[in-house]
Amino acid sequence: MPHPRPLRLAFPLFTPSVRTALLVGALALAAPLAPVVADAADAPADADAAATPAADAVKADSGGAAVKAARSAPDAPFAIRPSVQNEPRAQTDPASGDLVMIGYELSALLAQSTGVHPRDMIGEGGVDLGKRYDVLLRAGPQKDRNLREVFAAGVPAALGLELERRTEKVPVNRLRRRAGDPPLAPSTAPAPRAEVGKGRIAATRLPMAELVALLRWRSPRPVLDETGLTGAYDFVLEWDESAGTPALFYALQDVGLEIVPDEGEFAFLVVRPKP
Repeated sequence: MPHPRPLRLAFPLFTPSVRTALLVGALALAAPLAPVVADAADAPADADAAATPAADAVKADSGGAAVKAARSAPDAPFAIRPSVQNEPRAQTDPASGDLVMIGYELSALLAQSTGVHPRDMIGEGGVDLGKRYDVLLRAGPQKDRNLREVFAAGVPAALGLELERRTEKVPVNRLRRRAGDPPLAPSTAPAPRAEVGKGRIAATRLPMAELVALLRWRSPRPVLDETGLTGAYDFVLEWDESAGTPALFYALQDVGLEIVPDEGEFAFLVVRPKP
């Protein structure tokens, strides 16, 4: 079946898992749109670097509450403010080297700093995980640090939040290898790539952790990786989108995997205001 030409997006890299699972998954699996491609060739190899600006990315000098706030406090290395934008966009200012992120949900910012999937977070005490923010990270010593560390320290502190892991026994979906099926062959591709669209996932050099994160966008339950597969793999999944998530799960059998509904303990990330 023919597929529309994929749309390419560029965005800052925090970890490969965040890049593929959060941005690609959020845009394509949570609300299926035109296919989206995440390609390592589209972004710098250094996970601490920022991406080349996307064609429709917001210009660093054109807006963003955090940008305006930082201009009023030029010595501040990090700024975060509520956003009025509904679409996440990011780029590096070519003149200053500052990283600008516009319209990112709180859950996405926390995911990029903690590695926890947004659907595995719980907001308490009036915390709205869907609230959007603009972020500016100035070039310099702060930006030279690992971005995950910067966000882990900066976002909760700036917003007066505390984070806690809470383990609960809940319904889960266990991702396992199908008995009797040959295992996936490790990828020989030089770089990871994920093309995600309506009724289709085409992946190159994708670890199981990233597949789990993609599946979580469609799974009403947390997804636990019990495949024992520790490498990176190439595969294509195709399913009838009109048949919903069960069809996606059934398609996993084509690559020797299966989803097993069960109950189990799972650690959620609880986000609440600091007392």
